[in-house]
Amino acid sequence: GAALDPEARRDARAGLGAGEGTLLVLAYAGSLGSRRINEAVGGLIEQWVDRDVVVHHVVGARDYDAGLVPSAPEGRLVYRAVRYADDLPTLMACADVAVCRAGGGVAELAILGLPSLLVPLPGAPADHQRANAAQFVDVGAAVVVDDGDLDGERLATELDALVAGDSLPAMAVAARSLAKPGAADDIASLLEGAALR
Repeated sequence: GAALDPEARRDARAGLGAGEGTLLVLAYAGSLGSRRINEAVGGLIEQWVDRDVVVHHVVGARDYDAGLVPSAPEGRLVYRAVRYADDLPTLMACADVAVCRAGGGVAELAILGLPSLLVPLPGAPADHQRANAAQFVDVGAAVVVDDGDLDGERLATELDALVAGDSLPAMAVAARSLAKPGAADDIASLLEGAALR
């Protein structure tokens, strides 16, 4: 994923209902989704119903198909739930903050400079999601909430602190500091070199 130029980003955000100065929260968790994150987003939108915020929620196939999708509240908040995102990189480039797991997709958070609230998947092989999240926390690019501690109230509290503290711009810079945009080329060169030995 690559960052959008300012005009393309503004247009894409407008298409999602997020005008200038409107916070755009993106929540997602792989193609199947995450019940824990989905339920927390449901609680968040109830608490933030009267705010000028857009919450774009990629629910995932499992809960979406089972009808376990939060209801859009009546208020100023704009809530959009989709089953799947065909173009997640563009959504990420438009968002102000992501709520997601901490698997391999954290590389895109870094490249796009997207601040995040990370919820490591318990039981991930070698606990790699917790290790990924720790790198982002160490540089100030993310906050982490354990899966078992995540609910709507905690999600709202953590996001409130980031927004009220005006932390998001500094978090975006910190996330970019972790990006390794040439990594694929470097790996290809290493493999090529090894093959020629």
